[in-house]
Amino acid sequence: MKRGIIIALILVGLGFTLTGCGPKMASQETLAQLDKVCGAADAAQRRVQQLQEQIDQLQKQKSEKAKQLEALKSERDSLREWLDLLEKGY
Repeated sequence: MKRGIIIALILVGLGFTLTGCGPKMASQETLAQLDKVCGAADAAQRRVQQLQEQIDQLQKQKSEKAKQLEALKSERDSLREWLDLLEKGY
């Protein structure tokens, strides 16, 4: 009889101990903060994508402007040669 009561008390004590070690639910405040952070992360990712697209577009424009500059330099050099010839009286 004593042995049964002691085992029952041990089981009850063990049950209380294990119940306190179980998983805890997140509070509403923590969940709200998590949602806010996730929303901010999503917005930041969209902004990064927009800025990368803008960088790509500007690099394309830069390349086109560099080609245009080279063509204008070539035209300038050609006109300068003509001007030099005309000044020499040819």
